Amino acid sequence: MVYKFKDYYICPGIAKEIIITLYADEKPVKRSTIIKGIKKHHISNGGRILPNYNLESCIKASLTKLREEGKVENIIPSSGIWKVINIVKTQQEDKIIEEHQDINDEKLDNVLTLGDGEESIYVYYYSSHKRIADFDGKDDWPCKIGKTKMDVRERISSQVKTSQPENPIIAIIIKTDSSSNLERMFHSILTEKGKHIIEAQGVEWFSTNPEEINNIYNIIKSF
Repeated sequence: MVYKFKDYYICPGIAKEIIITLYADEKPVKRSTIIKGIKKHHISNGGRILPNYNLESCIKASLTKLREEGKVENIIPSSGIWKVINIVKTQQEDKIIEEHQDINDEKLDNVLTLGDGEESIYVYYYSSHKRIADFDGKDDWPCKIGKTKMDVRERISSQVKTSQPENPIIAIIIKTDSSSNLERMFHSILTEKGKHIIEAQGVEWFSTNPEEINNIYNIIKSF
């Protein structure tokens, strides 16, 4: 059986599913054991973990959400010992993906749109990565900076169908008539700043944020 999350980067949504799958026998288990178990299960089955990703914070967020949903309980408050409750181990794993809205239906009214032209630079990220950064008090998180000559939503939709079990947040669209050159400038500047995520799938992922990207664009267009 092919692992459902093969080639997916771990995030709280995936971790929730794995917790229910691995620990559905309702036996108490330490959080440290859960972290090790999820890492081993995910990696050994072909899953991915971003470099420097805070897996502990990811698991904490997953357990908190599962507790809110009534699916796990903290045996002794603040003890770090948890158990799954009232969950059948064969529970369907497709719920998260089935509930996703098609990204092509997403409205772009609230997306920061800059520049003019027939081509586009787009910036997107996953909310789970930003939540982990917020939890750790960090200002940067993985963001993808790409280019397209087609509709931005269609381009991103073609990428994310098999890459993550959640829809991305489209943060910025920059209209231009030279997307290749503009993308190259963004990538070069962020790489020079040491923000390129080398081990990420593809070459377009950087540890940054929309505000920094907007600031870089203002610098580029000033020349």
